Amino acid sequence: YNRWTNFGLIPNSPPQILCHALNVQKDGAGFIKIGADCDVISNTEKKLFSQKISYTIFPDGSIHVNVTTIPMKCLKELETLPRLGFTMCIDRSLKEILYLGRGPNENYCDRKSSSDFGIWRSSPSSMAFNYIVPCENGNVTDCSWAAFTNGEGKGIILIDGRGGGQSTCEGFQFSALLHSQRELHNASHTHLLEERKDGESPIYINFDHYQMGIGGDVSWFPCVYPEYHLKPIKEFKSSFYICPLAGDDPIIVANERLDKKTMG
Repeated sequence: YNRWTNFGLIPNSPPQILCHALNVQKDGAGFIKIGADCDVISNTEKKLFSQKISYTIFPDGSIHVNVTTIPMKCLKELETLPRLGFTMCIDRSLKEILYLGRGPNENYCDRKSSSDFGIWRSSPSSMAFNYIVPCENGNVTDCSWAAFTNGEGKGIILIDGRGGGQSTCEGFQFSALLHSQRELHNASHTHLLEERKDGESPIYINFDHYQMGIGGDVSWFPCVYPEYHLKPIKEFKSSFYICPLAGDDPIIVANERLDKKTMG
């Protein structure tokens, strides 16, 4: 943890993305492609990663995101990175969660054998686990897609579209909680977290293709096994779709998109 802190890899002062090149292309079929070359900078202005991000925007409003992340040499002294992914805040009304992955209890890449693979319904309050000392929680692994909708079936669906790279799980992993990573990090006890209810507070999604294990074989030593480390020695690739839902069946939307990906 101290080594991560030295590099600014903590929720209180997360790295910032600096874009230094942007390219926008349009084609006759109504597609828009946006490419961005970025640097990920620590709070001490040290370059930690270089990134190439591309967004393909389809006429139906869907977005295909591709990201290649390359760790800088300065990170090689780290035994493992904590995670590589995305955090987003969505509207409080999108509290109905449906996903294809492991559940129903929280699970991690090295703690998932007791979680069955299937289609699960949940909500932000149901996904959360209130540890006495607030910390990372509510994660589920091996996900192909996850839909977030309101009572009318309107919302968004995240669909896996990865094209390869080092990984610790099949598909993606995510959590959708009523408290942000920063709030969890700053609270030393559950009573210091504001009590929140589904539908009344924004929803914080943590969406990762890469996340180290949590260990826990013994309580006095982290003991995360080497195969569950994220060694910063090669590039990491992420690919996913963000698709709108307007009352559509998320299962059908996901299957259609996954079929197109397989054919393409």
